[in-house]
Amino acid sequence: MVVGCVLSVLALFPPRSSIAEESSAGTRTLKIGLITSITGPIAPTLKALADAAKPAQDLMNQRGRITIKGQKHLIEIIAEDDQSSPPGGVAAANKLLQAGILSRTE
Repeated sequence: MVVGCVLSVLALFPPRSSIAEESSAGTRTLKIGLITSITGPIAPTLKALADAAKPAQDLMNQRGRITIKGQKHLIEIIAEDDQSSPPGGVAAANKLLQAGILSRTE
């Protein structure tokens, strides 16, 4: 059930709704928000998602990045802690929203 909730959060905020930024070197970055339990009672089970984010990000970037509408983008995964609770999940989503990670740019 909890894993389903985490997957639901990821489905609600797919990569296309993340902000793609262009750095001074002309490289675009796709920021993807990940909300998972890093602390709290279910953290031992779900913290692995946050632990796997950096190696997954590095692997995707090393293998040629991701192509969106013909443009290559670096991947940056930003993990936020839901503290194993609904209020923590709301706070994590708000933090990503305030950082511009979960806003539409189309």
